[in-house]
Amino acid sequence: MKIGLLTQWYDPEPGPAALPGVLARGLAERGHDVRVLTGIPNYPTGEVHEGYKATRAITEKMGGVTVHRVPLYPSHDASAVHRIANYSTFGTSALIAAPHIFSDVDALWVNYSPITVGPAQWAAKYLRSVPSVVHVLDLWPDTVMASGRATSPASSQVLRGLNYWCKAMYGAADSVAYISPGVGKVLQERGVAEHKLHYVPMWADENIFYPTTDNMRAQLGISEEATVLLYAGALGVAQNLRPLIQACAMLPRDGSFVAIIAGSGTEEQSLRSLSSEIASQNIRFIGRVPQQEMTSLISTADLCYISLNDHPHAQITLPSKTQSTFASSRAVILNGKGDAAEILRDADAGWVCNENSPEGISNTLMTAMSAGRLAIKRKGENGRKYYLRNFSQKVAVENVEKLLQNAASSSNHPASLTQADAELLSSPHQLHYRSLRQSDPRAAAKLHIAAFPNFFLSQLGEQFLTEFYRAFINDESSISVVATHPSGALAGICVGTSEPHGFYSRLVKKRVIPFALASAQASLKNPRAIPRLLRGFFYRGEAGGQVNGALLASICVDPSIRISGVGQQLITRWMSAASSQCDSAFLTTDANGNDHVNRFYQRAGWSIESTFSTPEGRRMNRYQHIFRS
Repeated sequence: MKIGLLTQWYDPEPGPAALPGVLARGLAERGHDVRVLTGIPNYPTGEVHEGYKATRAITEKMGGVTVHRVPLYPSHDASAVHRIANYSTFGTSALIAAPHIFSDVDALWVNYSPITVGPAQWAAKYLRSVPSVVHVLDLWPDTVMASGRATSPASSQVLRGLNYWCKAMYGAADSVAYISPGVGKVLQERGVAEHKLHYVPMWADENIFYPTTDNMRAQLGISEEATVLLYAGALGVAQNLRPLIQACAMLPRDGSFVAIIAGSGTEEQSLRSLSSEIASQNIRFIGRVPQQEMTSLISTADLCYISLNDHPHAQITLPSKTQSTFASSRAVILNGKGDAAEILRDADAGWVCNENSPEGISNTLMTAMSAGRLAIKRKGENGRKYYLRNFSQKVAVENVEKLLQNAASSSNHPASLTQADAELLSSPHQLHYRSLRQSDPRAAAKLHIAAFPNFFLSQLGEQFLTEFYRAFINDESSISVVATHPSGALAGICVGTSEPHGFYSRLVKKRVIPFALASAQASLKNPRAIPRLLRGFFYRGEAGGQVNGALLASICVDPSIRISGVGQQLITRWMSAASSQCDSAFLTTDANGNDHVNRFYQRAGWSIESTFSTPEGRRMNRYQHIFRS
């Protein structure tokens, strides 16, 4: 299978940014052709990594994976303007590159954070028909609020816009994966269909995080008998590390306890200053540690510290440190509540501090130290076992692979019957009839073009027609009948609506981004279609005056079927469904050069109600069928 990965973060960027690379290599090892669209590496310092240029696209082969890197504005400082520039420039570059890079992939995995990858996802789906799995690794817009970046009076307007944007990404995805139970509940509350949601927690880079006896104690001048607490990661507002610094100052300063703070970030200088002010001699700030030294660093610790702030979003967050610590067989001290705390208790892999205060953290540390280093070691071993059962690369890659395969298979239904299938049919009664399903619109569009190659809707292109037929799934007023061969291939389709007034404007409002992209593509191919396309958004099928009843919008049959009666079955079944909701039905079709279609409707019991001309000069017959007077 050809698989695409869309992610701003990728190797050689360290920490959580390296996890998409783990997935890519895991999929490649399972025999898939994997290609990645990502940015020029600049995380976590905001400085472009050696060997790259921020303004130059590059393609390289890494670990059996083809990696396409696109330009961006490098930044990772505290400036909201700089961060927005970083996200948006990658989003723009990815949007331009995605239709080409992902043109022939079977399915696309999307790293949802930051959500500026949305347009690239939409372009792949709506311009290249690529199904996608959106993996919610960081819940937006909640993560913006938790980091303290959206605090102005105008933030409510911004958040509404971000929520709408996120819903469009969920809507475009075939599956939405989430990394903690609480996130799944939030997504369902926000309208994501339950059948789309799948729990796929994050994994660790197992080439770095694994049990080992190699450590850095001698290098750091720390006794083998000391209990060592390690915090490794970003030093920012969201990490809430000030209470930890204050708690460590309350612990013995006789060398029996040492806290190591590794990493950098916007709060680093403030935390160093606080440590100096309170004379916390048992804290060591060692700055950023190269990725290749993380194995030895985490092995230096007995306990690893994970902190969550008080924002409600933090309670449904599962930091990637959880997986990396469990994988390394190290016990956890967690300052926080919610999903992370529940998982830690379930794994019996450490201690939870329920009080977000220096005193509470200090007491929790003392409890762990009192248990002894052997008990701490056993907690770490429990975490390792839990990791292998629930978080391992093998488990994660299998879960993602399954979602990608399901997305690809649901989007690859045949557009029409094969000749062999068609020849097997001798009666329309051998076909199955049902309503339109989520997996049908792409095949319906292809069938429509095959049946009516020179008609207006066909000229608008496959993508526009796909959105046209998808509208009849997403509107409660729709009436649809689909004929399928026993193999599942579409043989015919008939669609309409019981509430034609404003139907097309309703569907555009519900799926504004897909229709905008499809309409733009259709307009570029055929600029003369633009006026008629715009009128279509207000179309009701009428020639003027008040119209009541159901609208039959489209009916077509696969031209390869060598039998008669399929169209008659479709329209009869459609009329039966419409009659249960409306007293009458109507449709319009060309009056000239369209004799066989007009005879078909007349044989089905429809009568011409009026004839009129379109602005383009086309003569149209308006047919009506009265179910009851």
